[in-house]
Amino acid sequence: MSEEPRIAVIMALDVVGFSKSMHADLEGTVTHVTGLRDGLWADTMAAHGGRIFKHTGDGFLARFTGARSAFAAAVELLQGNTDERFPVRIGIHLGDVFEKHDDLYGDAVNIACRIESVSPTNSVCVSERVWLDLDNRESDFVPLRKIKLKNISTDIKIYQFQPSQTKFAYWMSRAKRKLSIPAIVLTLTAILAVGAVATSLYRPEPVQEVTTKDRLVQLIDTLPCSWLRVSDVEQSGTRQKVVLKGYSQLETDRLRRLIETRIDPDGQRNLQLDLGGTARPPAYACSFLETANRFRYKGLARVSLLSVEPADAFDTSLTFKSGIDLSTVMQNSEFGEYVMLIEVFGNDFSKGAEFFTIEPDGSVKALGNLHQMADLLQVNELSDKEKLVLAWPASTRDNLLFIIDSKEPFDAGTVEKIVDKDWTQFNKLAAEKGFSIEMAVVPEAKGPAQPTNAT
Repeated sequence: MSEEPRIAVIMALDVVGFSKSMHADLEGTVTHVTGLRDGLWADTMAAHGGRIFKHTGDGFLARFTGARSAFAAAVELLQGNTDERFPVRIGIHLGDVFEKHDDLYGDAVNIACRIESVSPTNSVCVSERVWLDLDNRESDFVPLRKIKLKNISTDIKIYQFQPSQTKFAYWMSRAKRKLSIPAIVLTLTAILAVGAVATSLYRPEPVQEVTTKDRLVQLIDTLPCSWLRVSDVEQSGTRQKVVLKGYSQLETDRLRRLIETRIDPDGQRNLQLDLGGTARPPAYACSFLETANRFRYKGLARVSLLSVEPADAFDTSLTFKSGIDLSTVMQNSEFGEYVMLIEVFGNDFSKGAEFFTIEPDGSVKALGNLHQMADLLQVNELSDKEKLVLAWPASTRDNLLFIIDSKEPFDAGTVEKIVDKDWTQFNKLAAEKGFSIEMAVVPEAKGPAQPTNAT
């Protein structure tokens, strides 16, 4: 069993009435559930970065790296389950788990199963911890109930996903239990009267066209273990060239097919994708990418990772703003034998902006204040008025670098302590301090010209 608990999102799915269906039609039930297992369930897990770690005959338990991807998968599973004879219910919880022999144990697993067991048929229910991690929690969920669990000190509050078109039916069902029929009729009459007046006064705004970029941004925000941004859009007649940069768990060909299928479903081939600036992130970074994505900086990218080179291949004749030399930096560094070239645009970062890197164990390490690093390690020969280039020691070629800017000062050490250990606390801190997180995107596939030793 793993020595330390890890944060994970657990989904529990159950086919309702499975035993009764087995008794009525053994062969048909087994064939149907096997088809779900090899088809809809497997495809949905692959699309949203989930991993089924236990099949239960009439359902499964799965692990996800983030609440957003787990919820998106749950909705897809619910919508894809079209056979009314085999309804499902789904429960999702976020918490600590231990791993042993590819199986998971812990409160998160137990609570997810309990939430599933009390969920209404054909529904998705989530714990409050998951609900807090979802951006659309205010409009798409209704509080359901609190449940008591054996050996768990606090009650677990759960929420049921209610798409907008079903909310009226939900609240009416609650009203029927509390109001008489005449009271409901009077209430509806009043609502209709107010609606009629509001409609007569309402002057709708002109409908704005949803652009390809808008649709693409909406799509990439739902992808599992991804940190993608639209870098450029070029229009040529009816054809658009879109440049994407960043990280995605999906392989390039699969990412391309997914985007083209969703954005250009008619196969008109009006969309040309440039994915040369994308790469697959290491698995250990997925938890951070899933959680921090909601605080992503929305403007044009201001940070790029130009290269990661062995220190002995770097041009040591380059000078730094502080006057120190690279060999001195490397000798006093705890970060390894590589050098990252980081390009930073603009001067609108706050004084408290901090650099971090994601470590192989999923934690993060604070590298230092952006402005202090600029004063110390700005490369004179590569910087100008519009941009500054920093040379910073790295432990491996795969370092993922990001900046947290904020509206209010924050303690970088606190971020180090809570990342990958308490995402609820991280979300609370990020919201309170007004975090704006920017990941250094990967270099273009061809790569920029790199400084080398003079020969």
